[in-house]
Amino acid sequence: MSKIINMSLPEPLYAEVVKMAKIKGVSRSRVLKEALNIYISEEKRWQNIRKIGNETAKKLGIKDENGVEKIREEYWKEKNNA
Repeated sequence: MSKIINMSLPEPLYAEVVKMAKIKGVSRSRVLKEALNIYISEEKRWQNIRKIGNETAKKLGIKDENGVEKIREEYWKEKNNA
């Protein structure tokens, strides 16, 4: 079942949607549906990446960028001494 959404777009974005619909030979709605599906898929992927990053930081005791830098320096010291 489909639901109807009304939304406003800035003129330049609307023009891009119309242009893309003409190029692909589909409706404006189809272009927007595809764009939303891609956006939602990518956002879920990034949420997962951030979750893994947060879990890894917690395991390694990293609290900020300085912690990342410290681990990076330790890694290169060990690698250069090996």
